[in-house]
Amino acid sequence: MMQLLTDIKNKIQILLWAIFSPATLFHRLSRLNWYGATLSQWIDGYLEESNQRLLEVGSASGDLCAYIWRKGYQAVGVDTSNRMLKVARMRYPEITFYKAEGNQLPFEDNAFDVVAAASVVNIVPDPDKLVKQMRRVCKRGGRITVLFPSADFNSGDLYRLTNALALTGFSRTALRTWHRLAPKLSVEMLKNMLTRNGLMQIQSRFYLCGMVAEVSGRIV
Repeated sequence: MMQLLTDIKNKIQILLWAIFSPATLFHRLSRLNWYGATLSQWIDGYLEESNQRLLEVGSASGDLCAYIWRKGYQAVGVDTSNRMLKVARMRYPEITFYKAEGNQLPFEDNAFDVVAAASVVNIVPDPDKLVKQMRRVCKRGGRITVLFPSADFNSGDLYRLTNALALTGFSRTALRTWHRLAPKLSVEMLKNMLTRNGLMQIQSRFYLCGMVAEVSGRIV
């Protein structure tokens, strides 16, 4: 009974943060081992040369940009939320964050070596416009990469993942709530979208036992 009450309390807290303080929610999620490890494992695949310039679309409270910056790369973030931008700028004043929609990025063409978006392409009204903008601001030879909840991941997979990670408390509730509420996309849909927008060398990878998928492509 005590465990059930704790789970309910955690779920209510997560839902309240999602409604009234998304920056707090994303900041808390980024500090969970399974979430933070997934983001760092994903973005580490694109940190190659020290002078690289990386743009994160949907930078939220700025934690991933800070991770990139601490590793010696140039990080720039963009988000639509004034609240999240305020938190990001307060926590990481050394990093530049812009307010903008993903389909109207305020940058010149060919401005970045890597353009990344985590849990954004699955929630914007027109993901194709987002990819077009990401492609526009990415240099020739650069990479575009998107991370999103996979449509192939089901409740049985969630049960096995939760047990494999031995999650408890807030961490377990956050994973389960994300699975239930986050919009999901198929890998094939994203591969086709990147191909339509002229990207080549399309690749995909999975994290968290298939719960999260990555699709990337190169500008040639």
